[in-house]
Amino acid sequence: MSVRKWLGFVISFSFILSSSTFLVCSSAYSGNKASVDIDEGDEWYYFKGINEPPPKWNHIGFRKSDKDWHKGQTGIGYGDQRVRSHLDDMRNNYLSIYAKHDFNLSKANYELLQTDTTKLTLSVICDGPFKVWLNGVELIRSHNQRVASVQERQQGLDVDITLFARELLQLGLNVLSIQCANDRIDSENFLFIAALKMTGE
Repeated sequence: MSVRKWLGFVISFSFILSSSTFLVCSSAYSGNKASVDIDEGDEWYYFKGINEPPPKWNHIGFRKSDKDWHKGQTGIGYGDQRVRSHLDDMRNNYLSIYAKHDFNLSKANYELLQTDTTKLTLSVICDGPFKVWLNGVELIRSHNQRVASVQERQQGLDVDITLFARELLQLGLNVLSIQCANDRIDSENFLFIAALKMTGE
């Protein structure tokens, strides 16, 4: 369990998988950008938390053709200037969303990820608790208390998931899935943004 005061935003999170080493960092790594990157403004599929999502929604190959799945760019939310996909029905109606993003890992990037000089950093902006899965395996579970301003929270939390990614990512199709909740159902705003950066020499 790691607990850290993040710019006034108290964040407690657990790595679900065990590992001998993990790192919480305050800025993105420098280095060459790889095609595995997921950026702010990319399109995600998301499911509004009025009900629970279908079984195995966070697994590779799950079909998102159901009418309850929506597609939109991050940020996803309401009441925030960085919102691109608006959740006008969220306030006082549901507390969380379930989002997923498919991405492909080439052989070159797969091999690059195995080297000691390459790192994979996950960045999450979420107003409340969140959970993270990679290819259906839960990696992170947070327990957040909002005590900072909107401006302070927008830098998000960066976590090095390199060791887990080396075990879980595969050649070809992969999926990053996140459940992001608001801190209160009557909150005046909500913002979800996630990014994935692979950097190295």
